[in-house]
Amino acid sequence: VMGSTNSMTSEEWLASSHRLLRESKTRMAGGPAYAVLGGSLAVLTLGFWEGMGCIKPGNDYTRLQKFRFAARYSFAQLIPSIVWATQCPGSIAKDMGAKINPKHLFESPSLSPPRVHLFLNRMSALRGAIAGSVILSQVFALTDVLSNSRAAYADRIRHGREPPLEDSSRKGVVIRLAGERSLVTNLTMARQGRRHLFPIFE
Repeated sequence: VMGSTNSMTSEEWLASSHRLLRESKTRMAGGPAYAVLGGSLAVLTLGFWEGMGCIKPGNDYTRLQKFRFAARYSFAQLIPSIVWATQCPGSIAKDMGAKINPKHLFESPSLSPPRVHLFLNRMSALRGAIAGSVILSQVFALTDVLSNSRAAYADRIRHGREPPLEDSSRKGVVIRLAGERSLVTNLTMARQGRRHLFPIFE
């Protein structure tokens, strides 16, 4: 429609990208973005309680130490949950330093008492289901939103409904009436930039 992106200056590319992002932000405001945020919060909450359940009873850790481990555990499980995977609690504890001893954790649900085993399995299954369905589907939806925004932006340019990019050099903009296609227009914009020529195609 307006030449290849390779013919754009960096200033023109930033201005065009800003408009495209603004269009995408408007389209995402009511749907996919909130769904991804809500799904992520749900997975983090389930991961937090799962992390609390991994700590063996009968230790002298403070509530703050337990909360810190559970919070670190929940964030460590956010991405793996999409593919129903689980990061090892012991590895997370080692990464935290000496705050939590890996020996005071259940390394896997199968090594925990039956009640804890069932609880950990429920939390793991729920976060995996939410991350694998809600979050992943909405990530694809966000991709569609970006694609549709780009198409809508290009359509407005084709029909002359998108205002010219602001010209920082203040040289003004030439409005050129063209047919369905114009090689001269594309060549002019490639040489002089898109801010100085505003074509209107049929």
